[in-house]
Amino acid sequence: MKKFILSEDICVLLKRWGDTYGFVVPSSEFILQLRERLKSTLEGIFGTGNIECITAQNLTAGAHELFQCVQIPIVSLDKSYSSAPLKIEINRAVNEALEDCGEVERFHCLSIVEQIRILKNQGLDEIALFDDVIFSGNGILKIVKLCEGFGIKVALVITGIGIGNGVKRIQDYGIPVRYIYFYEQVI
Repeated sequence: MKKFILSEDICVLLKRWGDTYGFVVPSSEFILQLRERLKSTLEGIFGTGNIECITAQNLTAGAHELFQCVQIPIVSLDKSYSSAPLKIEINRAVNEALEDCGEVERFHCLSIVEQIRILKNQGLDEIALFDDVIFSGNGILKIVKLCEGFGIKVALVITGIGIGNGVKRIQDYGIPVRYIYFYEQVI
């Protein structure tokens, strides 16, 4: 059965932005009530039992646990759930028609290519990549191919939430994928 996955990003991101810019953010209780109302609304659309909430705590703890078994440097594409010191600062972008434009560097960051060049200049030849969600796998494979262009082998991909076809696409490319949660399909 397909599930609609509802993650807890809003609480984590709002707290980080509030701390960074001095904003007062709503209480955790308010966010929890908001999420419960959203879940109830979504269940009205997709049916009771078809909404799954995944907490930031579960993703963060799960990522930490998976990281413990990795013997090569981990490079994170996600800032919310990963404490990995190495990062490639990317965002997924859309155009004005809300069509997918792929991955771009985060605001005020070096280009993706320059960030990978820095990793290579640090002596990295083999890495694991972490991202919070693998949906299509296209974004990860774009980064994998850019890394290969610099002589960096991506030997493993770790994700919080892996979705069937995206995980398979990466595995078919020859890279093992470890995940905390796996869904064959999602809504």
